[in-house]
Amino acid sequence: MSEATLKYYRAKPLKTRQLAKAISGKRVSEALSFLRLSPRASAKVLEKVVLSALSNATDKGENDDPSTLFVESAMVDQGPVLKRHRARARGRMGRVRHKLCHVKIVLGE
Repeated sequence: MSEATLKYYRAKPLKTRQLAKAISGKRVSEALSFLRLSPRASAKVLEKVVLSALSNATDKGENDDPSTLFVESAMVDQGPVLKRHRARARGRMGRVRHKLCHVKIVLGE
């Protein structure tokens, strides 16, 4: 069992969580091909995290074959929110909230 974590990724957690649910429970090779073909921007980042977890598994000496590993769990939690302001009409300020998320991928056999 190996894992990889990405913290403070600047993407909306809801959109990233949809991709994480799609790859959870799949084999690593299937998950990587799904993420490579996905048009979402966070798919490339999730692909890097899955590859990092796979690298962690090979470094630990648990398993070198990616065909036997599968994505045991893929969790996306909300991180802090960056609060910014944007000028609006009549001298007012509009609130802009940039959401951050934390991604954790666990691989198992």
